[in-house]
Amino acid sequence: TTFGLGDFYVSPLIMRHTIFEDEPVIPVAFFVHERKFEAHHATFFKILLDKVPQIGSKNVVFITDWEESLVNAASLYLPHAKFLFCWNHLITDFKRWLKDKRNGILTNGVSEYVSDLYRILHHNDPDTSDEKCDVSAAWPIGLREYFLQAHVC
Repeated sequence: TTFGLGDFYVSPLIMRHTIFEDEPVIPVAFFVHERKFEAHHATFFKILLDKVPQIGSKNVVFITDWEESLVNAASLYLPHAKFLFCWNHLITDFKRWLKDKRNGILTNGVSEYVSDLYRILHHNDPDTSDEKCDVSAAWPIGLREYFLQAHVC
């Protein structure tokens, strides 16, 4: 997530340190910038890769708010990285999409679809990972298409 702080933005990069028993989340770097331009993010990832080459490994996962300029820039320097959508942003965007009258979802169905989304997000059985998105099969086509574009499944 990028935080707007007055006339500038701060994008923190944090990591889960799995070498420790409690797997604490610690800051790795903070990117302070004036604009959310892809070129600025690219410079950040170029420097980061130069200073921490291990970040270029194939098993690095980034959880983002899916800010397009950030994901595009990171993909240039970290082509093997995987990007996932932050749950908070995913849920907020999902609710916003559901409540947008142009999408044709009836108001009384919103809570059911949000409950389905929580069930999908909390599904963590690797043996049935292909089945986690089956709950969306009964959703209206527009909602299914939106959901699948959100990179959840």
